[in-house]
Amino acid sequence: MFDLKIYNENEFTVKIPGTNQTLTVFYRTPNSAERIEFRSISFNLIGKNQNEDTIKKQLEFQIDYGMKFITGIQENDFSYDGTPISSNEKSEFYRADWKELLKDSASFVIEKFVDVVFGYAVVEENQPPFVKK
Repeated sequence: MFDLKIYNENEFTVKIPGTNQTLTVFYRTPNSAERIEFRSISFNLIGKNQNEDTIKKQLEFQIDYGMKFITGIQENDFSYDGTPISSNEKSEFYRADWKELLKDSASFVIEKFVDVVFGYAVVEENQPPFVKK
């Protein structure tokens, strides 16, 4: 049964190819208007002329738009200079800049998130790169 409720704490897990390591981020469910906005802007950015500049703008847009929905990261999945980082303000490893670090250093997680959550990729539940818990 498909639940129509908009959830604020979903899990999205990416499996890093060639390893057994997974990275999990938490996100809020986008509503229909946000999905339409995403697709509309995406198509307009690409337009009829696909060149290096439009592809770069599209990827930047995908990452920026996807970041609006990311609400946290799984404890002990990410580190900075060998020290774990957390998005949980109560954690000893909390870093206020966790979103910036994620965007700057692990944008592949956001790109995959956008591909799946906004409909560019179709994958079966509980199969890499998307594992719903």
